[in-house]
Amino acid sequence: FYIVKDSTILNLDVELLDSGVAVRTMGTCTFENVDVYGSLEISNNDAAYVIYAVVNVLDPNDQNKNTMVSSLTFNGCDSYVSMYGDAYSLNYNSIYIGCAPGVNGYTNILNINMNNCYNYGSIVCGRASMVIANPYGVSKVNTNLTNCGNKGKIQALYVGKDYSFNYINSVGGMDKYTVINNGKTYTNNEITNIDITGAGGSFFNGPIDTKLSISKTEDNAFKVTGTDNEQAVTYKIAILLYANHVNESDKNVGTQIVSITETVSAEEFANGEYLTKLKNYKLVDADWINTHEGAVLDSDDCGNATYTLNGETYYIINSEAESNLDVVIANFDSAGVLTEHTAKASTIVGVTVYNAEGIAIDGYSIKI
Repeated sequence: FYIVKDSTILNLDVELLDSGVAVRTMGTCTFENVDVYGSLEISNNDAAYVIYAVVNVLDPNDQNKNTMVSSLTFNGCDSYVSMYGDAYSLNYNSIYIGCAPGVNGYTNILNINMNNCYNYGSIVCGRASMVIANPYGVSKVNTNLTNCGNKGKIQALYVGKDYSFNYINSVGGMDKYTVINNGKTYTNNEITNIDITGAGGSFFNGPIDTKLSISKTEDNAFKVTGTDNEQAVTYKIAILLYANHVNESDKNVGTQIVSITETVSAEEFANGEYLTKLKNYKLVDADWINTHEGAVLDSDDCGNATYTLNGETYYIINSEAESNLDVVIANFDSAGVLTEHTAKASTIVGVTVYNAEGIAIDGYSIKI
């Protein structure tokens, strides 16, 4: 389903291929006896049920008309999906809901009700949770859980002081939450105390690898110190940046993480270290290239497309998104309207370690 608005989806077994059951929900929506199966490769804001829980319906109880509200209910919905992604700190995902965009200028409230819902599958990525990955666009998240639990695997590979691993959300913003779990109320940071792992389930933040690391070098590359994990077969190094989604009117309507990567085998590490071919170049979009005459197309030693202008080299991102949106690297005015396409430096560099099956088993990220 692409858009589900004020509707009920019931009595389905869904084999997921490349996305969740619904891309967008709006208003009051219910999933009743909908079980999900399959395997998903996840990046950020991904989920097995709802990718975007959009909050854009005026609250009929608000006489001042400044509150938007949406509600999602899951009754008897079990996940058997295997969800795997990279270990970077910006790779945040969840089993039931990806993210919750709201309407600028309003108080946005998302209500989540879950009854008799269990995870029997697995989710392994940078930051992982069961309920919602990233409620960035809402002011308040009210969650009511009754007889719900994790009998599968939930593992967050990113370990950092800025991250509190918990069942409810993947990115933080604890002050937005009121959670009722089987009748007991938790608010704000108390949600980290919620434990819903059942028999046979695992809930794990790590591993805590004291050796794996990455740092920037003087020549604008990166030095990676490898892990001692004997299962390590492949390393993927990435620079990451928040880019923006714009609609047909060049209005900023959200963000998307873009990355440039290099993949190497563990055998390429000499004495436990590797110097990347990936560079810390700034990132640009296609429109920036089109408006800068003289930019020369080339590629780096990893095969990533680059453009060079006036002696400086840039990486170009993939600007394709949904059919009515573009991904841009740009500046915006106070009303959120695009003013210029620009070059921006990445904000995070990270390394993900994979085993022979291509599953992430370790990772490390730093701000740059």
